[in-house]
Amino acid sequence: MSVKSFPARGVSAVDKSFLANRFKTKLIGAAASVAMLVLLAACSTNANITGVGCSGNTGSFSNASLPANSQWTFELSGWQGNTSASSGISPYREAGVFTADGKGNLTAAADDFYQQGLGGTTGLFSNTGLTGSYNITANGTGTLTLKFPNTSTTENWAITMQGNSFYIIETDNFASAHGVAHMQTSPFAAPTGTFAFRVHALGSVSGFSAAVGTMSVTSGTINSGTVDLLNGGVLSTVAVSGAFAAPDTTGRGTATIAYGGSSFTFVYYVIDANTVQLFENDSNLGLGRMEAQIGAGSLTNASLMGPYAFGSFGDTANSYDGTKTVGQITADGAGGLSSGSYDGAQDGTVSSIASVTGSYNMSANGRFTLQINGAGASAVSIVGYLVNTGRAFFLINDPTKVEDGTMDQQSGSAFTTSSLTGQYAMVMGGYDPTDVVDRSGVVSSDGNGNLNTSYVLNRTGVVSAPGCISGTYTVAANGRVLANVSSLSSNLIFYVVNANEVYVLQGDGGTEIFGGLALQQGSVTDPPGGF
Repeated sequence: MSVKSFPARGVSAVDKSFLANRFKTKLIGAAASVAMLVLLAACSTNANITGVGCSGNTGSFSNASLPANSQWTFELSGWQGNTSASSGISPYREAGVFTADGKGNLTAAADDFYQQGLGGTTGLFSNTGLTGSYNITANGTGTLTLKFPNTSTTENWAITMQGNSFYIIETDNFASAHGVAHMQTSPFAAPTGTFAFRVHALGSVSGFSAAVGTMSVTSGTINSGTVDLLNGGVLSTVAVSGAFAAPDTTGRGTATIAYGGSSFTFVYYVIDANTVQLFENDSNLGLGRMEAQIGAGSLTNASLMGPYAFGSFGDTANSYDGTKTVGQITADGAGGLSSGSYDGAQDGTVSSIASVTGSYNMSANGRFTLQINGAGASAVSIVGYLVNTGRAFFLINDPTKVEDGTMDQQSGSAFTTSSLTGQYAMVMGGYDPTDVVDRSGVVSSDGNGNLNTSYVLNRTGVVSAPGCISGTYTVAANGRVLANVSSLSSNLIFYVVNANEVYVLQGDGGTEIFGGLALQQGSVTDPPGGF
């Protein structure tokens, strides 16, 4: 069964008639969505994607890398397709939890799935009681299958391990998607403390939105907070309120969060006491993340100092998933940006700013405004919130798009070719001129300008493993890497955060593909590029 031939990808942020004409998506209600899952997932397989890797790949991964009685939470962002080109595709989000036994078996799995059609028609459902299986090879690549209860339905993934997390792409005929999973730390409780957070959503009525902010939570009750909401091209700064119900034994709970005159409902998943994933389950199609904030109430311009790499993605008025950005800035601790560079792709047009300057201003609660100026280019205005002095959530304040992401402090003042050394888990997702594209696998670099990669590829529902592909790379002092990887792309752009993590953009014309690398044996709390 093939899911080739997705139609044109444009999605208007506000015009639903344009949405319907452009997407030509089959309207699918909740019951029909379940039926589609059964029909399409049942004819899928992981059999053709085993043994991914290059000669020289190393590792000590195995099924025990998902240890006995370990609990995991996952999230996926993608497209559901079908066999009729006239019916097309529709976007979806998925999240859930499962328990692994260290021997290749999964139990106690729950899955939340939301597929958005047009005209307000949606497919929203939750399943509990799932089981499954997995197999992990020594280099960290492998497969995972979720089995839905009381049916023959399965959902298949290719995964690549990175410490206590792993990257995911879906590998069945139902969909093309990418995401990430994290090992959870119990005991589980409703959030308590001050958190920075971000949420990106596609609304059935209001179009695209991005929110970044901070909230103070006591035993699940939101006492105070501030949110910057970009909706319909208009930015507003508003208060936040709401509550989190206590989670169950899997770390899954429900929440209501209100801001901007609306109340939103979520399923949330506890990663640990400081980190929570969000899955919106109202009329919006959204994912988000909360991280404990350090220093709230006493943050100043000096709290943002040194070099930072960043990555973001989002939607434009012309194209759903139509904007991706990676870059680097150096903040002086006194409100100025002394240097940096910036690479982006918007509606398939690639741009690069080799040298930037700018300014910023930090409030005590961690909210900051930042302007990036580049020669011959329009200024980029950013609103963000510090998680801590080494990390921030942000959105780009631009009426033509809705884009948000993360910023992480770099280690080291001058990067060299040897700064990219080791074996990395990789994920990439987006689209090129002909297909939706998702990749996950391994990238190995030798520190001397040579690399190779082997990955599983899902192109609009057609899954393959292209084999080992070699390439070369060069590294600028600010951590910007240019890579040429034969049949994959001659225009890969990396920004190195440190030896453990890297933001990735595929800089080809007509292409919107974003992702990340995470050192497989390194320590990364939030591998870049996951959703």
